[in-house]
Amino acid sequence: MGATLEQFELTQEDYGGLEGKCHEALVLNRPDVIEGVHASMLDAGAEVVETDSFQGSRTKLDEWGLGEHTLEINTRAAEIARRAAGPDRFVAGSIGPTGFLPASDDPTLGDVSFKALVEVFAEQAEGLVAGGADLIIIETAQDILEVKAAVFGARQAFEKTGRTLPIQT
Repeated sequence: MGATLEQFELTQEDYGGLEGKCHEALVLNRPDVIEGVHASMLDAGAEVVETDSFQGSRTKLDEWGLGEHTLEINTRAAEIARRAAGPDRFVAGSIGPTGFLPASDDPTLGDVSFKALVEVFAEQAEGLVAGGADLIIIETAQDILEVKAAVFGARQAFEKTGRTLPIQT
């Protein structure tokens, strides 16, 4: 999603006034662009589209001042993908890394508890499930404890929403 979005001449206004490119902000400000990317993938023969939520955890969204919109952003990202995919194709709810490495001894990168990460991922997964994702995909994680926290968080979201989805790591 991100690499495809780089091809568009999007403005600061498209990103909700943010300086820089938080692609997840586009689900709030330019859902038409996100839906268009999904449509182009489907037109090219894709059977699965991935939500625009790679950096959709509260941890990452806080960096952009959007943390309070975590659930909304992830729900909308899945809804946009679901609308584009229709009933016959699939939506993968994308969960990317938080930027922490919980197994690390580094005083900055390792400064996060497993429980806190589970909560972060549970919130993100809840939005993706509620928005209509068919599976959760945990992407580009570099730390096995972070992957484990993402799986635990997704399972908490499944319990809360009453929907259980496959998880791909």
